Amino acid sequence: MVFALLQSFWKTGPNIHTTMVNDEAYIKEVNSMGATFEVGPTPMFNDYKLVDVKNLINNQASNKQSLYRCSTGNKDTIVPESYNFRDSHPDCAREIYTQGNCSSSYSLAAVSAITDRWCKLNPADFPILSPQTPLSCDKAINNQCKGGYVSRTLDYSKIYGLVEDRCYPFSEEIDSTEDCQKKTAEC
Repeated sequence: MVFALLQSFWKTGPNIHTTMVNDEAYIKEVNSMGATFEVGPTPMFNDYKLVDVKNLINNQASNKQSLYRCSTGNKDTIVPESYNFRDSHPDCAREIYTQGNCSSSYSLAAVSAITDRWCKLNPADFPILSPQTPLSCDKAINNQCKGGYVSRTLDYSKIYGLVEDRCYPFSEEIDSTEDCQKKTAEC
């Protein structure tokens, strides 16, 4: 009886520690489930197990237990059903970064949001800020290529500032503390 009870709580599915991301049998199994999409192998994840990708993609918006709720009392503050910043502000559109095998989306999202806000206020003259600065230089608040928090990156940006991307371009590599300090000082 105890075994049956434990087994009912046991998580089913592939073993994330042994199943490869590009496992053909697992891909076929997922595609046979009748979803509205189809999965396939991704060269970027060759030789990666599911646990590796789970750790790589483990980013959070905030380290707080719950986020503040928006007030719905004023209809002007309600978020629309769909919105595309690039359509609303085409002068602000810029290159989309590829993070490769570095879980840096928290830094990309936070710094891109700051750049977008700046562009929205002054589309004729705005800096494109570097997400590399918090990614490489922040050794205490976030986990660099192992993931992090958008809210903590915004805090880092407020405290330490950011530099322009042309001066310290984004890459999926992490610089040493000394190299980071040198590069940001040169900017």
